[in-house]
Amino acid sequence: MLPRKSVVLFDVGGPLDTEARLASALSEAICDAFRLSGVDIDKALYENAVQKAVATFAPEDFQAIVWFLANADATLSSKVWGEISPLLNSGRRAALFTPRDGIEGLLATLVRKGIRLGLAANQPASALDALDAAGFGKHFTWRGLSGTVGFRKPDHRLFLAACEGLEIAASDCVMVGDRIDLDIGPARQLGMTTVLFRTGSHRGQMSRSWLEVPHYEVSTTAELAELFAAW
Repeated sequence: MLPRKSVVLFDVGGPLDTEARLASALSEAICDAFRLSGVDIDKALYENAVQKAVATFAPEDFQAIVWFLANADATLSSKVWGEISPLLNSGRRAALFTPRDGIEGLLATLVRKGIRLGLAANQPASALDALDAAGFGKHFTWRGLSGTVGFRKPDHRLFLAACEGLEIAASDCVMVGDRIDLDIGPARQLGMTTVLFRTGSHRGQMSRSWLEVPHYEVSTTAELAELFAAW
């Protein structure tokens, strides 16, 4: 059973936002951008690039996808990225927010039990608008993101900013995220209890050493709720 902690930190993409619509929109935009440059990308090629991005622990997975699809052509990669990157950093991204079924109810339950919640996510500031529109934002005491704090995971300073804002020690936090490299590894280094939410393109990502093995793993909201059931 998950040991009771004072604070739970959540990544946004994965646990809260399935990113299904974002991934679909970016896939289409990337393929369109390559097509305009005279390069046709079929589904198999795209999926292969996604798997390479995951296997190489690319910190920016969509940049890596473009790089692999361009066969390491820097000029082509830069051109394609310049065409599709605005989708990642604008209100258009917020409009693609896809709430995970049942997660809002779990957040509300934790708050009712007196558990404070915080964010620890590589997201633009516009993600806060998406969280508010989905009814999630009101549950979070700490609403710092990479786009507002200025640090990006796996930089420990993003996690520590949340701890400072919540006036809590890292060892009294639970971190829920979907990536070994950006969420589980750094959170464990800081002494947090970690929960890996296996979902999306990174669902098969494996730890690179015993130091990155999550304390717990889930793949559904129901499984995550079960972890917190005794709180």
